[in-house]
Amino acid sequence: MYDLLSQLGGLMPSWISTALWALLIVYTVVTGAFIILENKSPAKTLAWILAFLALPVIGVGIYLLFGREYRPFSRERKLLQQKLGHQLTQNESVYRFLKAQPIEIQRLIDKYPLVYDRVLELMRRNVNVPLYPYNTLELLINAKEKYPRLLADLKAAKHSIHMEYFEWASDDVMEEFKTLLIAKAQEGVQIRILYDPLGSFSMLSWRYVREMNQGGVHMLPWS
Repeated sequence: MYDLLSQLGGLMPSWISTALWALLIVYTVVTGAFIILENKSPAKTLAWILAFLALPVIGVGIYLLFGREYRPFSRERKLLQQKLGHQLTQNESVYRFLKAQPIEIQRLIDKYPLVYDRVLELMRRNVNVPLYPYNTLELLINAKEKYPRLLADLKAAKHSIHMEYFEWASDDVMEEFKTLLIAKAQEGVQIRILYDPLGSFSMLSWRYVREMNQGGVHMLPWS
């Protein structure tokens, strides 16, 4: 790819050649960082980076289809969903719960048509998102209020902690979280964290993720 651009450089205006080189550099940095954040083995990481460089764009498509651990349209995933669905419906209480879903959702739509109608209609059409009663939800949009509350909840955890973030940064605040989460993992608390590798691309270092996993915290990329 680099040789091809070098050869074409003498056949086109300089600004086009410069733009193509800039695009290639950005492509290399972004795809390379994305693969590194996927936490694959060094051999696999290097192999995929070389594939991306040898086959720009096409290499990305191949990786999305065959390189990721999660394949949304794989036969294995479909079989797993069928198996889990069969096991769940064999449980009488779960079966009754799922069977009552349309009635419960319609009841809430009728009672709060202007508040829940679109959300509940979406849930009704998506069989993988059942409605769970007797839960409460509180939105915290102020970081000064959220982080102290979150730290208190993490300190109080006894069995498990599950977190999912689009952006996770290795800054001073999250260093404090890292120290606490590793300490909780050493106490026997099961901790799982999912983060978006693109959303966290410029903020999260691989050292941070490595230290979390070495400390017993299961921190993995997911998008």
